[in-house]
Amino acid sequence: SGIYNSTSSNTQIQHSLGWPTLHQRRLVARLTLMYKAVNNLITVPVHTILTPNTNITRGHSMRFITLTCRTETYRGSYFPKTVIQWNALPSHLVGAKSVDVFKAGVATYFGLPSPTQLD
Repeated sequence: SGIYNSTSSNTQIQHSLGWPTLHQRRLVARLTLMYKAVNNLITVPVHTILTPNTNITRGHSMRFITLTCRTETYRGSYFPKTVIQWNALPSHLVGAKSVDVFKAGVATYFGLPSPTQLD
């Protein structure tokens, strides 16, 4: 890009290259891990940790009951944080036929760069 010098900001360089932020990469990684767990593509016993939400009036059918958190530390941990984000996804994403389709859909849904830049 030609803007690099000793006083260049990493954020400026990252933005000029169109690269996703760490926050964006973590969001996609967290949701992708949840997709894999829900679809039994990895051995995380998600169904013994989380309770499916059977009272579905809105959203997709693969929602989970939001975990109650007494501390900010726990609230920011993987399952409590990810369940909220997972439950907010549209049904066409959680029902994706493959991990690659899911990742591409999540990137598009959140307005992020292509999934190849998120790996």
